[in-house]
Amino acid sequence: MQHYSACLSDLTSYLYRDLAQQGYLNQTECEENAKATFRSGLESNEDQSLELFNADSACVSFEARIRDIAWTESFDSFQHFIESPKSLIRWAPIADDLKKRDREIAENSVSFAWIEVRKEYHDLLNLPH
Repeated sequence: MQHYSACLSDLTSYLYRDLAQQGYLNQTECEENAKATFRSGLESNEDQSLELFNADSACVSFEARIRDIAWTESFDSFQHFIESPKSLIRWAPIADDLKKRDREIAENSVSFAWIEVRKEYHDLLNLPH
């Protein structure tokens, strides 16, 4: 659930920033909708068997992450996809020595996977890439 939360955080911050930049939402709408979307995403995928994950703590971290976003300003889309690559390394069930050797490859694979997700999102909404 920790990695899911990191991916959800990356995607949610990107989507609302992109919608704001496209002129669909203002600063306040972005922040409020992003918080609600993040919490809803966690709740809809809640797994009570995971004692290590705390949804409230994840929401607090997400709110801290988005607090200073200038939603309507232009941005580099890669800057939003920073939590999920780190999370993969942190939570992957792989020996630490292997994580160290393959860290760059694993992080890059996650970063590059987001490129296709962003493309599909833009295609679905008929937004410019």
